[in-house]
Amino acid sequence: MRHSHSLRSRVALTFAWFGALGSLLLAVGIFLGAHDVSRRLMDETLRAEMDDYMARRGRNPASLPPASVSLMGFVDSQPGTGGVPEAIALLDPGSETKSFHNINYNKINYRVLVSRQGQETFYMLFNTERQRAREERFIFYLLCSVLLVTFLAAIGGWWLAGRVTAPIIELARKVASSDPIDPLPNLDPKHRGDEVALMAEAFDRYIGRLRAFGERERAFISYASHEFRTPLAVIRSCAELLLADQTLNERQRRRVERIDRAAWEMSSMSEALLHLAREENTQPPRQKMCDMKQLVMEIVENYAHLTRDRTIQVETHYQAAPKLAVERSLAMVVVSNLIRNAIAHSQGNKVQITLAENTLEVSDKGPGIAEEEIPLLFQHYYRGSSSSGHGIGLSLVKRICDVYGWNVTIESRAGEGTTVHLFFSATTEWADPVPDPSHQPTWT
Repeated sequence: MRHSHSLRSRVALTFAWFGALGSLLLAVGIFLGAHDVSRRLMDETLRAEMDDYMARRGRNPASLPPASVSLMGFVDSQPGTGGVPEAIALLDPGSETKSFHNINYNKINYRVLVSRQGQETFYMLFNTERQRAREERFIFYLLCSVLLVTFLAAIGGWWLAGRVTAPIIELARKVASSDPIDPLPNLDPKHRGDEVALMAEAFDRYIGRLRAFGERERAFISYASHEFRTPLAVIRSCAELLLADQTLNERQRRRVERIDRAAWEMSSMSEALLHLAREENTQPPRQKMCDMKQLVMEIVENYAHLTRDRTIQVETHYQAAPKLAVERSLAMVVVSNLIRNAIAHSQGNKVQITLAENTLEVSDKGPGIAEEEIPLLFQHYYRGSSSSGHGIGLSLVKRICDVYGWNVTIESRAGEGTTVHLFFSATTEWADPVPDPSHQPTWT
């Protein structure tokens, strides 16, 4: 699983990587340079000692070669006599009069200069153990320096990233704490004209466009829903008068009942849309308790015409009668959509509705829904492969559930049916808020 890091952490990590890489390359270069200088100094020392001893031997053939902890020499005047240790005697200057070698003699590493003059071969050995120990300590110091530079680079990157991201964090905090209807708050004057100010201005313009779009949408929904109420009331009142007419035959009465139900559904939808359009801070007005059992019974009765000519059996199980602090028209939109979808897709089978204290479960034995389509069902205008609707009902259900903090889930398998679970919090008591005389509501 990939973990995300903050911008400040990524900048600090980048500085640390660059610091480590740069210091490591520099340390390697310093070590190689120091090692080369050390080797050259040893070679110069061996040459100087070799030249001095050969000069002394030329003046006094009995002069002995140097013999100390760090430097010693050998002379081979008669090869094969054993005057020179075998490991050293094997070193041959070849065609050169002088040559350098590295050997391990008596478990000690030496740098050896071999020189031939006439019939004699001179060997000068320099003990490199001390130099090797110094190089190991030098490597340790270099590694400590690399770690120190990396740490300082990370600290510097963290501090610098904090300075760079501070205006962005301040902007994000002010945007998060500001009222959506107000413009973005002014930034610190020292940030004016820089990239953060440009970002704030872009946010402000974008939010302004979204705000204008939302206001136009809410205004349209509010006006349309409000204006629909009068003609719908006329339709319902005329339908009631027609239903009271005893001269209507059964066929005519069913048609008038369909008109009345359609007007009832449109009226409920208009009320729900009107409440959603008037919502403030995503919380719609709540005026009284909604009896969910009565609501479900009413919706099932109103949808009886959908099962009259089809072999659909609707079973209702009321395990509780919860009362919710919710606008009844909004709850009706949610429940009616779930029940209507189950009846529409049951294909002549059984629909089961179970109401409990905190849940409403609606199941059908229809063709089911493909697993990959389930996460998309609540998207606006999305229509499933077996749907004949417009892709609006479930998206509206999801929006209302989000407003009230409800949760709706769908379980389905192709060919086995679908079960929808609506989770809500039931309330047994409801107290109307005391109105504030100084507050004038923004909706009628």
